[in-house]
Amino acid sequence: MSVSQTQTTTTATHGTVTLSRIPTSDGPLKSTDLWSNHEQSDLTPIVGTIFENVNLADIIRSPDCDARIGELAILVSRRGLCVFPKQTTLSIPDQKLLCRKLGQLTSRPPTSDLWIHPVNQTRLPDGTLDGEVMSPSRDPSRKLYIQEGGYSGSTAHNQSRADSWHTDGSFENVPADYTLLHMKECPDTGGDTLFASAYEAYDLLSTPMQRMLEGLKATFMPINHTPERIAERLWPGSRGAPENIGAELRASHPCVRTNPVTGWKSLYAFGHHLERIEGLGDVENRMMLEFLTRLVTENHQLQARVKWGKDDLVIWDNRAVYHCATYDYGTTGFRRANRVCGCGEVPYLDYQSVGRREALRIGY
Repeated sequence: MSVSQTQTTTTATHGTVTLSRIPTSDGPLKSTDLWSNHEQSDLTPIVGTIFENVNLADIIRSPDCDARIGELAILVSRRGLCVFPKQTTLSIPDQKLLCRKLGQLTSRPPTSDLWIHPVNQTRLPDGTLDGEVMSPSRDPSRKLYIQEGGYSGSTAHNQSRADSWHTDGSFENVPADYTLLHMKECPDTGGDTLFASAYEAYDLLSTPMQRMLEGLKATFMPINHTPERIAERLWPGSRGAPENIGAELRASHPCVRTNPVTGWKSLYAFGHHLERIEGLGDVENRMMLEFLTRLVTENHQLQARVKWGKDDLVIWDNRAVYHCATYDYGTTGFRRANRVCGCGEVPYLDYQSVGRREALRIGY
């Protein structure tokens, strides 16, 4: 069967809502408290906010849609992630439109749109593939790598899942900005998603270590990837940005990057797509990767845990947080979700930007 691509252009309409674009900001965006009247609570002091009794399908059809979604994007970028329970009426077209607006109403370049995973797309009832929707899966044919997490090549018991942490699409030249994961089926217990603040990871570094990493770049690539392994399964064409094309899946990004929405620095060199810190010797590189892993996994104050319910939606900013699945539900039930990601900007470091704690004048 031939592959046909389903993509909505940035001028498409959905229902009575027309997609609009505002100019990219030249600096951090300011909050206007449009969401302050919604019932909300923080997952932790550092990362994550839960919004109760919000119907996002209604919001994207409201007269002040763009103002509210633009404000929401700022909240997600500041808090790292926002949780919206029981989004029962949110359709896949709604989810796509929301993801488009989150980026285009803040800092997404006009050449970037929804990210297409290289090998994992959703099959529609008519047999076509929707490249803009990914369903997290354990199916090897929909993965970029054979094994992940827990050093599974050397131990059957997966005694560590430290290498499951990642940000979406960091192996692309233009990686993901916002991700929306809508849970359609999940077990009563198990399958939680862990998040960790990349802002706080940067702030935990000593000043000399911050300065060193700010002068370095890192290479990202899926674990043990070779282009030949995915050649027959690769999405034909670009993947959400013209720079994201081909089977190499290798990118060089700053170890520390600036989030254009907040103006805050975050540690980007982390996760299982991180191959090496460029310029370091092999021993130095192994030491640095181990240190960065310990920095995130051993500091619980920068972590948050989301327990899923049916139809819950989580929105996160991949420039602000890392995430990691919890593989503990093999005997407790089935997990199915729809994921939509936007491609953001080419990662960069603005040397005039600052860390989150400095910007908010928060001490330890």
